[in-house]
Amino acid sequence: MAYNMRSVFATKSYEEHRTKRKYWYALDIITHLMLGPDHCTRSVDHAGTERDILMELKHLQFLNLLQLYFAAFYTYLRADAKLEAWCQQRALSHEYITAGIHDNINAAEATVAVTATYLIWRLTESPQWQRKIRGEIETMWLREDSSLSFLDVNDKVPSLEACLREVHRLYPASSGRAERIVPKGGHTLTGVFVPEGTIVATSVLALKSRDAQLVPFGHGGRLCLGKALAAMEIKLLIARLYLNYKMVMTDSFTAESMKQCSTHDAVPKVLNYVVKFQRVGKEF
Repeated sequence: MAYNMRSVFATKSYEEHRTKRKYWYALDIITHLMLGPDHCTRSVDHAGTERDILMELKHLQFLNLLQLYFAAFYTYLRADAKLEAWCQQRALSHEYITAGIHDNINAAEATVAVTATYLIWRLTESPQWQRKIRGEIETMWLREDSSLSFLDVNDKVPSLEACLREVHRLYPASSGRAERIVPKGGHTLTGVFVPEGTIVATSVLALKSRDAQLVPFGHGGRLCLGKALAAMEIKLLIARLYLNYKMVMTDSFTAESMKQCSTHDAVPKVLNYVVKFQRVGKEF
């Protein structure tokens, strides 16, 4: 853990970052819809009404008990009704849909690449798993355009699912630190009392590589919004490759060179490696 320490990625002092973090609604995938122009890819030109509504809800969460005794004066209810009305009375514009898609694709670019890199590497070391995955894929029908159906790949290739989960556990696609601010009143963490307002950080790699719990995409309100898209991209890529090819090891890398760097995207030290593709079976 780290207390009130400046982030290695920080361009401002921790006091300024603490102030900013009070207005964050997402950790893994940040969109303009939630955070406005200062914390996103700026796919949408202007901050929307919903940001103000969510700000009201966030500021007044600590007043939940007032709902029972002073409902008439409870601002949270007004904000809640305002959010409900906003959601029901307006259509979802193409601008917002495009912004959400862009942010998910851009945010997942490096993490998908890292996961695919380690999955291919470990499968290259294990030809028996390549054959098992290929055998399951070969039982599926190709679509008219010679592509594979994601529904089929997702449902009928359990070996790929198992290998992907193990790679998620061994090589989390994001590193860095997960930072939180201790709420009012403080909190006792592993026997240590942490005062309110303290920034607490822990290693993402340590959190996500535990045997007992597999949460590579976060959980609950912190669940990565791009989880489904990332899984689809990786599974279709691997299925397509291993249906037609087998991968063979080269001497361009070692286990040491493939160790993850403690960077935000947790890339391997070697940054690139070479595997040989050998065609198997019939061509498309």
